[in-house]
Amino acid sequence: ITMGANAEIGLMTKGRIVSLEQVSRGTIEQVYFALRMAADEMLRGEECPVVLDDTFAYYDDTRLERAMAWLAESGRQVLLFTCHHREGELLKKMNIAYTDIRL
Repeated sequence: ITMGANAEIGLMTKGRIVSLEQVSRGTIEQVYFALRMAADEMLRGEECPVVLDDTFAYYDDTRLERAMAWLAESGRQVLLFTCHHREGELLKKMNIAYTDIRL
C-alpha cells in the first residue's frame, strides 16, 4: 500500500502502482480494513474490542475466510454488526466460537 502527497492510496503490484479506482470494491474494502487494523495496532494503548459494521459486505468468500481466520488468530474480541448470514455460517464451518445476537 502506498500513500501519495494528497493522501491518495495506491497498491504496489508487479513493480507498478495501481490506484484504488482501478481495483474491485472488495479490494478497496480490504485495503481500508488493513489500514484500520494497522492504525489500531500502532495507536492502541490498551486492549479493546474490534468493532466492525458491515465491513465484509463486498468481500468474496476467499477474502472473508482469510479475514475471519486473521481476526480469530488475533485473540481480540470482535463485535461484528452485519445484516448478512454468511459470516456466521463461515465461522461455524471454521469452528470459530462466536455468539450470534439477532435484533
